[in-house]
Amino acid sequence: MARPLDRLAELGLVRRELPFGESEKGGKRALYKIADPFFRLWFRVVAPYRAQLASGTAEARRQLLARFWESLCAQSWEELCRSQVSRLPVEGTLGRLGPWGPAARWWQGTQPEWDVVSESLDGKRVLLGEVKWSARPFDRKMLEPVLRELAVRPAPPLPSRLAGAELVRVLFVPGTAGKAPPARREGGPSLVTATDLLGG
Repeated sequence: MARPLDRLAELGLVRRELPFGESEKGGKRALYKIADPFFRLWFRVVAPYRAQLASGTAEARRQLLARFWESLCAQSWEELCRSQVSRLPVEGTLGRLGPWGPAARWWQGTQPEWDVVSESLDGKRVLLGEVKWSARPFDRKMLEPVLRELAVRPAPPLPSRLAGAELVRVLFVPGTAGKAPPARREGGPSLVTATDLLGG
């Protein structure tokens, strides 16, 4: 199975994902994922439901897409957050704490997963991020419990070279509404939005 997967990876159709800190060569916990969001849409919605899509009404097709749309958007948003961490402008709150290296996910058994993990290029800080998606802006009521949970979530085991590194906890959300918590609270998690990631 490894050879076909490697070929698909060479073509850019799938990507091999390793937990943060795991060696590329010895990584036994690798996952293979469809790389392109449009291919994910095809294989999640179109391919398995061709008959329903071809014979159903426009409303039935919209309802079918709606069943999967949130999870497809959430996955793409999470990938965007990881890809942008190493490109954050130094003018921003989080960018000033970097620059950051490439980000990855971290997972192991039943331990809490981290969606975004990155180390600063000087090795003094480690970014630990949680990514949340919602089609509507997050308000304070939605954010506060997530920020509280993020502040106390156990950090993953890190490589020995990062022993003593400062942990920078970050919550990534597409946007906020009303009086959202400040972007970085003293000693608490940072809040990063799509505007912070992409500028504008």
